[in-house]
Amino acid sequence: MKTRILFLLLLTVFGGYPAVVQAESLEVAQQRADETCRQANRMLDIFSRPSVDQDSETLATLNPGTKLRIVNTGEGGWVAVEAPRRGFVIARYLTTCSATVVTPPQSQPQPRPQTPATPTTTAQPSAPVTLSRPGSPLPATAGSCRQALLGLSVRSRPDGTLGAISGVQQGQRVTLTGESFTDSEGRIWLQISSPQSGWISGGRGGWMNVIPCP
Repeated sequence: MKTRILFLLLLTVFGGYPAVVQAESLEVAQQRADETCRQANRMLDIFSRPSVDQDSETLATLNPGTKLRIVNTGEGGWVAVEAPRRGFVIARYLTTCSATVVTPPQSQPQPRPQTPATPTTTAQPSAPVTLSRPGSPLPATAGSCRQALLGLSVRSRPDGTLGAISGVQQGQRVTLTGESFTDSEGRIWLQISSPQSGWISGGRGGWMNVIPCP
């Protein structure tokens, strides 16, 4: 009788322990996964470098609500990510995975009253900047003026896979030629004649990167 009681006691202690450890390990793993999960709170570009300068390539563009796996908490307004593609994203465009993301309107949204952006000499992601806004960059009337809401690359053709030939800084003004093009991803390209001849991304998915000059 004593032997049986001792056996049951040993089975309880040493047999149940691994299950407790396994449950705790799963809980820790889930907690770590939640800490590295973020989601886009707007249309979000993944860049090859932590910069919006012309030498930083746009690797992918994500829809609002897309989940990402971050590498660290970020520095200088940028966060490194490893999924869905390795690169860098602007930190202010991320939110926790449990947050609710509102998708911008897709059909002819009405722009809200605009506050003129203050021109700056460089596009610094960590500094307060004017974000892309709901609306459409069209119509693109020849000779009309537009002001960039963020740093934009100037390309020789309306193709995001091409390298940039120049750049437009946040707050800088450009002159349109009247030509525009919408690619297969729904991005609206605008042809400009100054300060550099080429094409810039005017916006996508109900958001615009430029506004009429104040």
